[in-house]
Amino acid sequence: MKERHFFSKSFDVLSPLMVLCSIFGVCPPVYPKNGPKQNFELFYKIFSGFCVLGWIGAAIGVLFLKYELKSTVPYSVLVSDYFVHCGLTLVCVTMIISLVLGFTKGTKLKKIFWLLQNIDDKLGYDIKSFKPKIYFGIVFYLTLMVVYVIYDAFTWITFIGLDWYLLYIPKSLHICQLCLALLLPMTVLKFIHIRIKLFNTTLKFYGKTNMKELQVQIKDMKKLHSNLYELVITFNKVFGTVCFVGTIMVVGLIIHYVLMLLVYFEFQSELVGLKKNYVLAQCITGIVLPFMLIMSVATSGDSVSHEASKTCHICLSLMNRLQWDQNKNLTEDLRELALQCSFRKTAITAKRFFSVNHSMLGYVVSSIIAYLIVIVQFLSRSDSQNSTS
Repeated sequence: MKERHFFSKSFDVLSPLMVLCSIFGVCPPVYPKNGPKQNFELFYKIFSGFCVLGWIGAAIGVLFLKYELKSTVPYSVLVSDYFVHCGLTLVCVTMIISLVLGFTKGTKLKKIFWLLQNIDDKLGYDIKSFKPKIYFGIVFYLTLMVVYVIYDAFTWITFIGLDWYLLYIPKSLHICQLCLALLLPMTVLKFIHIRIKLFNTTLKFYGKTNMKELQVQIKDMKKLHSNLYELVITFNKVFGTVCFVGTIMVVGLIIHYVLMLLVYFEFQSELVGLKKNYVLAQCITGIVLPFMLIMSVATSGDSVSHEASKTCHICLSLMNRLQWDQNKNLTEDLRELALQCSFRKTAITAKRFFSVNHSMLGYVVSSIIAYLIVIVQFLSRSDSQNSTS
């Protein structure tokens, strides 16, 4: 794909977040913004490649050392922690390979910013007016992430000891990578949602106040809708894998902490005092925060799909207000735009495995319940065998 020279205010607004994500290796190579590929992109890919090898090596070493400290935690929790650590490592490695080491992801992300700026120029919108709200949301999200990691470290150190948490540091870094890798597409989705909403508002404004202006602008509006559709398709190509593996990992994290809750409070009755309170607090935060994360992703995708579905209804509403004999050309253009909206489903998907909207929460909840039923049956059988022996 040919590199574009472009000016994009959306790129400039999102640049600090992309720099932060690049430090953790979860942002496509988008620098330099203009011009031919330079040494920075090569260095970034080499750095990401070393991160992949480092995470795999660290996972092997940490899991071996955790096995040496297995007497400090129940066996079922240790096994669950193994699976979560391996899962986080696999997810982060997959994200790095998809976003950084994959071909054309950086060029496609630049294309998204180019399309956003093109839409802004046609509709007369300045994204910098929305900049304070965007930065407030990003800072609030990052604050929750840091608080979660620090609080989780405090509970692990208090409950088990510093030796165990030193082995838990790679897991904390993986959680940061996961959160940042999902924050970037959520923010881009917010940018797309703003443009689709602006498109619908402009279409309704012309229909209510100036039909003659709408007749002049309708062909440009059809081209803009094609740009919006291309925007969503490009987003799915860049971030589809991230949304897919991120959702699966969130399910794994929730199951892990629910398992800890069951083991320590149902099958480990000797756990008393402050340690019991620390485990309870850690499990609650470990369940609530990942669910909030996937809820935010689902809401971001749902807002885009819901707003895009309104365009067809607006066109049909305007057609009903027109008289066919007097506005034949405009009615035909509106009909074509309505058909364009109907055949081009503007939906955010996770590599076409599932749609990124509120319906995916049903998939998440059903998966968690199914796995927990199997886990509870296994723990109950193991507990009954231990009691009889």
